[in-house]
Amino acid sequence: MRRNGNLYVNERLDREEMCGDSATCSVSFEALVHNPLNIFRVEVAIEDVNDNCPVFSKAALDLEIGEFIPPGARFPLEMARDADVGSNSLLTYQLTSNRL
Repeated sequence: MRRNGNLYVNERLDREEMCGDSATCSVSFEALVHNPLNIFRVEVAIEDVNDNCPVFSKAALDLEIGEFIPPGARFPLEMARDADVGSNSLLTYQLTSNRL
C-alpha cells in the first residue's frame, strides 16, 4: 500500500493456484495508518478470469455422425477439465463446421 492509499500488485496473481476450486477467494492483511495512528483490516477479493482453456485426456476424438442424424441428436463425449471456476469454467460443447 502506498502513501496515496492505492494498493498495487507486485506480481501476477493466479486465483486457481491461490484458492483452487473454492467458490470464493480473498487475501487479508492489516494496514497501519499514521496521523492519526490507526490499524485497518483489509480484505481483497480475488476474482477469476478465463485464463485456462479446457483440457481433454486425449488430443483428438473421432466421432462418426451419419448425414441423416436429426438435429438435436446426442452423442456421449468425455468431460474436459477446466481449472477456472464459476462462469469461466467449461459449461457446454459446440460442434462447428470444419471445412478445409
